[in-house]
Amino acid sequence: MTWGALVVELLIAICILGSDRRREVGLVLDILLHGSIILLMGLWSFALVMIGCSVVASMPLLRTSRAATPGEGAQSEQLFAEEGTDDSSVERSSAVLR
Repeated sequence: MTWGALVVELLIAICILGSDRRREVGLVLDILLHGSIILLMGLWSFALVMIGCSVVASMPLLRTSRAATPGEGAQSEQLFAEEGTDDSSVERSSAVLR
């Protein structure tokens, strides 16, 4: 059982680093492994934390940032000015608005 747990942990690590389908397989393996730890050893908090970490690790990657286009800074400054803010303490450089 000791070596089996180590092999399953290595498989989970490999699956988490793979494609979306492999991440799902790794998540299922993780839930089975740590679910059995809950049942056999009674380590609730450890197993639930490990399952939670695996859920976060198996989520798809989201890319929210994108490269700024050359004219984007001027458009952002115009939108900021149209909102009706007249606070002169706010710096309006294009680096801050991105």
